[in-house]
Amino acid sequence: MINGTKGTGIINAMTKGTSVSFGTPYVGLFKTMPGAGGTGGVELDYAEYSRVAINVEGIEGKVIMAAAASAVITDDDGYSKTQSSAQNQEIIYFPENESGPATTAVGVGIFESKTGGTPYLWKDFGKDEEGNAKTVDVPINSAPMFRIGKFKVKTK
Repeated sequence: MINGTKGTGIINAMTKGTSVSFGTPYVGLFKTMPGAGGTGGVELDYAEYSRVAINVEGIEGKVIMAAAASAVITDDDGYSKTQSSAQNQEIIYFPENESGPATTAVGVGIFESKTGGTPYLWKDFGKDEEGNAKTVDVPINSAPMFRIGKFKVKTK
């Protein structure tokens, strides 16, 4: 889901290489997904958890999100369109869960600050082949991370 012009701006920066007029985005993990407008979501709650800065094309600093690739795809109705996608070129590490509680992430959000506020992009992790919700378990003494190429953003 996208919340306003900042959400569109970050999608464009990540997939089209355009610049953005706001600061570094931060990625956070949800244990309960937000509803309409990005409200009502609950982030992970282990003691060491914090959002992680992700720099993208068009924002100063180390570029974690690689430049976008585009391809012509055919949608379900048989129409061709160009789809752009970007993925991480560096591992995105979250702090280690050293003292608990153990928790489970069900989705991701992108915010404009390290703390507070509603996300301007959010998405659950989807479903597996059997139709079950994908999750990421975060037991004590583990750290959630996105390996290179595993954090992807696509235009429709």
